[in-house]
Amino acid sequence: ELQCLKCHAVAGAGGQVGPGLESIGASAPVDYLVESLLEPGKAVKEGYHSIVVGTRDGQVVTGIVRRRDAREIVLRDAEGRDVVIAADQVDEEAEGPSLMPRGMVDELTQDEVAHLVRFLSELGKAGPYAVTPTQLVRRWETLPATMETASSVRRVGYDAAARGVQPTDAPPIVWQPAYSQVDGRLPLTDVPCLPNLDASPARHWVRFAVETTQPGPVGLKLNSNEGVTTWVDGERIEVDQLKALDLKTGNHLITLAIDPAARGTQELACELVELPGSSARARLVTGQ
Repeated sequence: ELQCLKCHAVAGAGGQVGPGLESIGASAPVDYLVESLLEPGKAVKEGYHSIVVGTRDGQVVTGIVRRRDAREIVLRDAEGRDVVIAADQVDEEAEGPSLMPRGMVDELTQDEVAHLVRFLSELGKAGPYAVTPTQLVRRWETLPATMETASSVRRVGYDAAARGVQPTDAPPIVWQPAYSQVDGRLPLTDVPCLPNLDASPARHWVRFAVETTQPGPVGLKLNSNEGVTTWVDGERIEVDQLKALDLKTGNHLITLAIDPAARGTQELACELVELPGSSARARLVTGQ
């Protein structure tokens, strides 16, 4: 609810504005964590100080310096966007405030603040909040549970929707970000259930991306195939085929439609695995 993942990431899944949180508990004492939540501008981590740039045409841009050279300055703003400013358009420059606003935790109860601090303090330590090197899907996209979205999906068809096709005579299909828990599990109770407008049951729709830098067979391992229908780049396949996908170089969309009546409330988890003898090189696409 605080939308921490808009600016921060855990193992690459989330925003890229503030520092990653996957090891913060192992590197920061508890008093620093508390202070950072209550007074975010008091002790900003090195490399995340912002600047305010005024341009010759009257714009004012606040952000963290991502890159600077003789030609331009690239700032990342609080929305995670990279803003490019030509060096010859800079009128003045000053130290800026923390991009994390004050008052983020003001609406939380004392117990909620205590739980939040404890969670942060355990990230990166051995235990349930340790990030393992396993390539687990952490960044997903979901379809909202609205009749408008359901109507648009039906207009283009399920296969076309999985390919990213948009309707020409209906509202656009907009996917929303969702993130796994630290251990890689995505609770389906947190995933919208898209209503269907025909006789088939309502389903959870989720997708993620895999980038292949060297082509060849790669494997995707679900914690359970129960109730899952699968598409790869919009082509419907049997769910067992995920175990050995022959992927070309480039980005690939893996889309899953999950029948809650068949699966129940079982959480979803998916791992990218290297196949013996395969020369493929692939990684999960993370980010916001």
